[in-house]
Amino acid sequence: MKVEPVAGTMLGGQQVAWREFLHQRSGGGSAKTGYGFRIEFPEAVAGPVVLGEASHFGMVGFEADGARML
Repeated sequence: MKVEPVAGTMLGGQQVAWREFLHQRSGGGSAKTGYGFRIEFPEAVAGPVVLGEASHFGMVGFEADGARML
């Protein structure tokens, strides 16, 4: 498996940096920036794939890379 950070994502036809996304918990604390990664598996993987905190609540988004989609 290969994991590499990506600087941002396309949103409304524009490239948006992950640092522009902020989330804050209702209990307070400082805002945290978003982040993204490209994950490449050595062979096809059947989903769903969940990863990270709150992923079981649907808080994690995955998209297939169109150039590599099977």
